[in-house]
Amino acid sequence: MEFIQKNKIKGFVTGLFVVMLLTMTCINGVCFSEEPTYIDDYNDHHQKSYPAEDIWNVWIANNATHIMFKVEFNGSWDIWTEFGIYISTNDATGSNDSNGFASIDGPLDFLADYCLYVDDTTSNFLYLEDEDDGTYSFGTNDIQDTSGNRTFGGLGYVNFSNGDRVVEIGYKLQTSVGSNGYLDITLGQTIKVKLKCYEDSDFAPDLGESPIVYTLKGEQDLTWVIILVILFPVIGVAIGLVLYYRNREVI
Repeated sequence: MEFIQKNKIKGFVTGLFVVMLLTMTCINGVCFSEEPTYIDDYNDHHQKSYPAEDIWNVWIANNATHIMFKVEFNGSWDIWTEFGIYISTNDATGSNDSNGFASIDGPLDFLADYCLYVDDTTSNFLYLEDEDDGTYSFGTNDIQDTSGNRTFGGLGYVNFSNGDRVVEIGYKLQTSVGSNGYLDITLGQTIKVKLKCYEDSDFAPDLGESPIVYTLKGEQDLTWVIILVILFPVIGVAIGLVLYYRNREVI
C-alpha cells in the first residue's frame, strides 16, 4: 500500500507540473508570442540621435478583459519620449488625428477610433471621434493619468523593462470610468493598429504601409487543463497498481 500511495503522489505531482508548464506563458492572462506581431525597420526614425524614438518590435495580445501591447525600442526612454498606439475598429469611423499627436509628420493615413498615449509622466486614453478632434491632450471622452501613475484612470497599466527599452501597455475592454475611457472592442473582433513615437520621429508601420491587423482571441478554454489535472493522478495510480502487481508476481 505504501508503494501505491507513493505512486499516487508522484502521479499527482507530475500532473500539476505538466499543467504549470503548459500554462506558465499565460501568467495573469498575458500571452505574448515569442515572435513579434510586427517588426519595424531598425533605425528608420528621423531623430537619429534619439534611439528611444525608434520603434523596433511590436507584440499584440489579449485575454478576456484586456488588450495588451508590448513594444521594444532601439534605446531607453527618457523625458522626451512620447508614444501613441492608434486603434481602428471600423474603416469608416474615427479620425486621422490631423490636429493632434499624429499631425506632425502625419497625419495618419487611416482613420483611428482610439489612441493610447504615453509619455514620461502621463498615460492618456483618447477617443478620436471625428476630424475636428482636438489635440492629443484634449481628446473627447478621454481618461488621463499624470504624475507617473500610468493606469489610464484605473482602466489599464504601463510597465517598463529591459532598461526602459521595452514598454508594455494594457487597457480594459468595454469598461469605463463614469462615461469616459470606453474601449469598444470585443473578443473575436479584428482591429487595425499603427504606432507613433515622438512628434516627427517614427511611425510603425510607416505612413503609406498597411496597418497591423490583429484579431482578438476568444476567452481561453481551460477544459483541457482540467482534464489533465484529473487524468494525471488517475494515470499515476494505474501505473502504480500495474507495477505493484507485477512485483508481487515476481515475488
